[in-house]
Amino acid sequence: MVVSTPRLCTLLLLLGVVPYAAANDAPRSYHTQTGNTVSSSIWEMQTTQNSINMVTTSNKGVINRFSISPTNKATTVWEFIDPFNKTHIHAFSVGKTVKLSGVLKGKKVQQSCSLDQPWWQAIPWNLEQMLGDKKDQAAFAAIRPSDLKCHDFVAQRLAEEARDNAARVVHVEVRLMGAYNKFWSAQYWFDVHDNRFIRYQAKHGMFAKPTIVQLQDLNLSPAAE
Repeated sequence: MVVSTPRLCTLLLLLGVVPYAAANDAPRSYHTQTGNTVSSSIWEMQTTQNSINMVTTSNKGVINRFSISPTNKATTVWEFIDPFNKTHIHAFSVGKTVKLSGVLKGKKVQQSCSLDQPWWQAIPWNLEQMLGDKKDQAAFAAIRPSDLKCHDFVAQRLAEEARDNAARVVHVEVRLMGAYNKFWSAQYWFDVHDNRFIRYQAKHGMFAKPTIVQLQDLNLSPAAE
């Protein structure tokens, strides 16, 4: 696919939610900052026999709703609402195609996206599952909400690290596949014991300030003595 690097953080901040469980998990609160621009969001999930349902809601009014297959953990339905940018998108998968419709920046849209990789729209949640499955690498596709373009990515598990509070975390790097692989990446960190997503960092453009997402409850698993 032909891709561009600016604003890819918008895509990777389609923030996955909480780890898979047999029942509802407690909501999580995340803090997001890019320079002086600050926002917060609540991420929740609910599971049923046939689907994993997730919602992220920010104090800016942006809402993401995901339905995910419990068998292959791929996204099946995605709804994206951004009132400030006059956007309301519905998307659902049919085989290896995602069909999208709605309003993007005030204009009606109806299009489709062919996928070569599993659809992981709730990226941090899927990375939690990758770590839980003891996998070090995974390829996936996701759709950028700012222009509805599809992109292929590869996630790579890196080394464990110790944070300032002595907690152990796992570092995962996500890169674009193809020509831009060496020029853009996003960094994720997860609790080493329960794979909980705790931090994200990436730039929207070459000269942009980094966007940082941080879990507000930092009661992480302590490092082993």
